[in-house]
Amino acid sequence: LKESKLPEEFQLAVKLLGDYYFTLADYFLNKFLSAADVDGDKKTTLAEIIGLKDPAVIASIVKAAVSMGKPNKRTAEFLIGEGRKADGRRMSRQETEGVIEMWLLVLYDFVNNKKYDSVPNNLCGFE
Repeated sequence: LKESKLPEEFQLAVKLLGDYYFTLADYFLNKFLSAADVDGDKKTTLAEIIGLKDPAVIASIVKAAVSMGKPNKRTAEFLIGEGRKADGRRMSRQETEGVIEMWLLVLYDFVNNKKYDSVPNNLCGFE
């Protein structure tokens, strides 16, 4: 995020939402894999995943995802330029357009970053 030229406030908002969803995904994945690991060796195989017989685990994950899957509304609004100012007023159209322009510049910088022009020589330890 620091290389993105994103203002600090937006970096914080992205980090907050990212941490939130990564935490949820980590929990759901661990819960699912633990339930599928029938032999308890902490190594879930594809056969164990396919053989998962307990639909309550998936129902529990779906229920939690539906209940907790919505982001903090104010943080999301801030990120897209539809947030509120400190005095409670909504951002003006011009301010919202400024946020959109900022995101387009971040995207432009990301796409034009020379770091992503070539494939690394040693990808995942394979030559």
